[in-house]
Amino acid sequence: MNNLKPSAGLFLVLFLLSHCGGTGTSLKVKYPGEVTAQMQMEFNQVEAQYRRKDYEYAYHGYQNFIQTHVYNKLTDESFYKQGKIFFLTTRHVDAANKFMELAQKSPSPVYQAKAWHMAGYANFKMRRFKESIDLLKNAKAEALAPRLRVQYFSLIIQNTKEVPEEKQFGDLNMLRLYDLYEDFAGENLKKMHGGNVIDYTSVKNMMNLWINSPMSTTDIPSWMRKFKASSAKAYVDYKLAKVYYEENNLKKARTLFSKFVKRYPKNPYADTARSILTELGGPEKDTDVALKKANYKIGVMLPFTGRYESYGLSILDGVKCASGEQNLCGDYSGVKIIVRDSGFTPDSVRKAMTELVNEGVAAIVGPLSGKLAIEAGIIASEKKIPIFPITQKSKLMGQSDYIFQIGMQPKQQIQSLVKTARSRGLKNFGIFFPNNKYGQIMAELFTDEVKLSGGKITAYAEYNKRSTDLFAEVRKLKSSIGRIAKIEKGVGFDALFIPDSYQSINSIVGGLEFHKISGVPLLGTNAWNDPGLTLSIANKFPGSFFIDLYDGSSNSKNVKEFKEKFVSSFGRSPRVLEAYGYDTLMLIRKVSQEKGSKKIKMALENNQGFKGVTGIKGFQMGEGALIESMVLKIKTNGLEQ
Repeated sequence: MNNLKPSAGLFLVLFLLSHCGGTGTSLKVKYPGEVTAQMQMEFNQVEAQYRRKDYEYAYHGYQNFIQTHVYNKLTDESFYKQGKIFFLTTRHVDAANKFMELAQKSPSPVYQAKAWHMAGYANFKMRRFKESIDLLKNAKAEALAPRLRVQYFSLIIQNTKEVPEEKQFGDLNMLRLYDLYEDFAGENLKKMHGGNVIDYTSVKNMMNLWINSPMSTTDIPSWMRKFKASSAKAYVDYKLAKVYYEENNLKKARTLFSKFVKRYPKNPYADTARSILTELGGPEKDTDVALKKANYKIGVMLPFTGRYESYGLSILDGVKCASGEQNLCGDYSGVKIIVRDSGFTPDSVRKAMTELVNEGVAAIVGPLSGKLAIEAGIIASEKKIPIFPITQKSKLMGQSDYIFQIGMQPKQQIQSLVKTARSRGLKNFGIFFPNNKYGQIMAELFTDEVKLSGGKITAYAEYNKRSTDLFAEVRKLKSSIGRIAKIEKGVGFDALFIPDSYQSINSIVGGLEFHKISGVPLLGTNAWNDPGLTLSIANKFPGSFFIDLYDGSSNSKNVKEFKEKFVSSFGRSPRVLEAYGYDTLMLIRKVSQEKGSKKIKMALENNQGFKGVTGIKGFQMGEGALIESMVLKIKTNGLEQ
């Protein structure tokens, strides 16, 4: 290695995209050798040379590590960094060979994917476009971190522009890139530029050009006919209908356009589809079994100002989707939505309740607080109007026969979490919880449930939520190991329970790794259910999972249809709050159709088989919602039931 001088700009992009093996599959990889403390220290010294851009010394340091030690996970990283040194110094042939060597030697699906990706990237830099495509096809995109996946799809698209016979493969990956941008919007992927990345605006423009480009029915690729539910599927469905229309297969075109406008009424191409349908004699008659048109009002009483405004608006969007108001998510149901701000005080709730009662609503969705729900329940009982507060407060339904709680109570959640953990052979547990009421309640419930199940708590520590030194906070957990119960081996427990938000988890995992706490599952609550949760947990803490009532990645028909409709109407994927809002109104619509809008309470008391998009099945009077909780496993490509 001589006179190695990297391009600073390129190095920065590569550093952000793929600096190390930080993201990977949730499968635990078996290496021939284990990493010892001495090995780690040697490796860290080489890494320091790499970070200083002393590439010649670093290359030989990695080579010495590879030759000295039995193959282990740091061997993978050593090979990977050698390939990057070649790449950054524009020795692309050497880089491609080194990455291919890693891809063939590594037992890790993550390093295999990253290596094939970088080998393809090196060939792209050499303008060997066909070779680049062939190498990239070996990489499993789902094993790549989202940011690296953006570059992976971008490279395929750019390569296929130079290889006409691979055009359809490029089209498929253009749609996959669009889906990736939409599904991981919380990671700011849409702002990515440079490093041969096709940005969000460009991929949208490319998709529109693809939709309007000519295609014959004989050229329709098989993947278009079986494209999975996603943000891009609406555009695929429109393209299919357009192809048949342009070939004058008008019967088929009418069928496909009819389905399109029903599923995606707010899609940018919906108006064009409606114009074509008018020309073809109008949409086909809908043969689906649907709820009858309603004629009553539903109140929505949630926070629409202040700190929790975004939560209220999310739930409201779900309610609007279920009502079909303004033809969102489909035809208008006839249910009129009356909206009032709940505010944050008993007085503001009483005011909102009174106004909704005067409007003649049949039921009310909200409020979003257990304390305010009790206040609202007093008026609900007096006026005999059922309310549907969305809250986890325990025993809330015992306060009034007119309260129908949406959500999991803490005990329900912990029972499901512990039952799942014990069924997977986990016996010894650590608890690391925040110093707030939520954390303390969850920690106590978890402790009790573990003991009832025959398990043990072997580590127990509280951390300061406001601390700026989480590494010091994690030290409390480390020092607690073994104090409460004897441990035999490992990190001190089979799994670690952390009842906190996804933002806190993202910060905590680094501290855990620093204190050599890794390799065991992390267990969480539904506060983890957000696209912003770091998926690298899957690699460092294999088998991690949490419990909730909604899984946006589910393959169930109800969830897929809801997601398609919502994405088409609102331009974003629904999350758990939108799903709660949607299911609440769909449940009201279902029971009111059976018994009438004046008998919603009576119908709810006897309805326990509701099938919606969440795990809410009905209600047990005086107790709470009847639920079917979902176990959501954390994987590098998303969540999985």
